[in-house]
Amino acid sequence: MICYIEQVLITVVIPAAVALVGLWIWLAVAVERSPLDRRRLETFARRHGLGITAANGDRVIAYLATTRRWRATGLTAGIFASLAWSLPHHGVRVDFLTLFAGWFVGALVAEVRLAGVRFGALRAASLAPRAPAGYLPTGARAALPVAGLASLAVAVATAITALRGH
Repeated sequence: MICYIEQVLITVVIPAAVALVGLWIWLAVAVERSPLDRRRLETFARRHGLGITAANGDRVIAYLATTRRWRATGLTAGIFASLAWSLPHHGVRVDFLTLFAGWFVGALVAEVRLAGVRFGALRAASLAPRAPAGYLPTGARAALPVAGLASLAVAVATAITALRGH
């Protein structure tokens, strides 16, 4: 005989969860397929200090579309993983950490996929010798040896103090 709680679970909770997941997938697909609005492009350009021109506009839009698509896919996978984990444990639950992990993995997949994309002609490295003075100011170049000497002085002082029995 089926108890009341199992009847409610079968008739109300599970169909509601399926409907909610379906709504979420529909919403993710709708957001992913929607055109990129100008405000989002301008916000991205301002945040990264990037000037949008006719030459690079298509690339930036393609980048934003790819990252949005993979993040939405990761978020949807996170929902399914969360529901698949919670259903055998007698409940319907969506875990925020699983959602965030799916979204983050989607962002990583997008970045890895975009890292292999080549734009323009291949560039060759310069064969001119490089020196630290061309990249770092004097204070920054001196910081590492000074920090090493300070660490050595502290180690010697600690060893002397330990040998004296303090």
